[in-house]
Formats: sequence, C-alpha cells, structure tokens
Amino acid sequence: MNKKSLTIKLIEQYLYKRKYKSFTNWLVDGTDFFTAPASTLFHNNFEGGLLNHSFHVYKLLKEKNRRYKFGLTDESIFIAGMFHDISKINLYSRPEKSAAYEKISHPILKHGELSVRLLSEHLGRLKENEVAMVRYHMGAFDESFPYTELNNAQMKYPEVVLMCCADWEASRIIERKK
Repeated sequence: MNKKSLTIKLIEQYLYKRKYKSFTNWLVDGTDFFTAPASTLFHNNFEGGLLNHSFHVYKLLKEKNRRYKFGLTDESIFIAGMFHDISKINLYSRPEKSAAYEKISHPILKHGELSVRLLSEHLGRLKENEVAMVRYHMGAFDESFPYTELNNAQMKYPEVVLMCCADWEASRIIERKK
C-alpha cells in the first residue's frame, strides 16, 4: 500500500469521529499534500517530501508517546504528527526546467498558526494539547514568538517537547542531506 492510500486509511481509522470524509476530499482534491515538497532548500525538498516527512514525524511521535508513557490518544498523535506541516500545502511550485522548488504563496499567518487554523477549519475543534503540539512543533527554531511563550506551552503541555523532538529528529537526522 502506498503512503497516500495508507494516509487515507489512517484518516478513516483515527478521525472517524470528525469530519473525516470532507477532510479527505479536501486533501485529495484541493491540496497538493500528497505531492508537495517539505521545503525548498532543507529537508525532503522533492515531490512527495511533505508526505514522507509527515509519516516520519507521526511514527516518531507515536514511538516517543509509548516510550515515555505520555498517554496521548492515537487521534492526537495522528493529527499532530501527520498534519503539523499542513500549512505547506499549495505553498511551493517548481518552474519548468528547474530542479528547485520556490515559494509561490506567502501566508499572513505564521507556519504553526496557519496549520492549526487549517486543521480546525477542516476537522473541527482541536484539543488544547493538539493546538499546542502543532503550533509549537518547531520549538526554538520558530522565531515568530518569544521563548517564554514556547517555554510556557512546554510546561503546560510537555507533549510539545515530544513533538518538537520528533520533528527535529525527522528533519535533521532521518531526512538530512548527505
């Protein structure tokens, strides 16, 4: 089973209590989630890189939740792990005869905030810890908020640390360019 089919199956499995059919239709028909790169220059800057990165983060978050006995639900792990970078949909394009992607959209909201907004619009209300994990998934690499805000989020929801570590491990170790 390819990653697109697996993602759709997991959406049905974990998000059945939510508006999963319209979410799935939106992902498939209204976005490039399954083909978009994860970035233009850094990790997974190739077709399908965003989906690849999302799977890495999802699996790492699931593993860390089990290892450290955090008790996060499968639904929360799936939402935060798979869709923390949903704001990267329809963001990049690759001009003809170019190997590199470039940004074609410049959202007003910052990366984590836009991901939370898109998920809320398409899945309904998120739990507070899901919002925190998605919003602060870049940790100290996100310069759009003061460090005290990140620290407060991590103190209230320690799972934010798990999320940051999963994202960093995926992008800096698993997906690093050699």
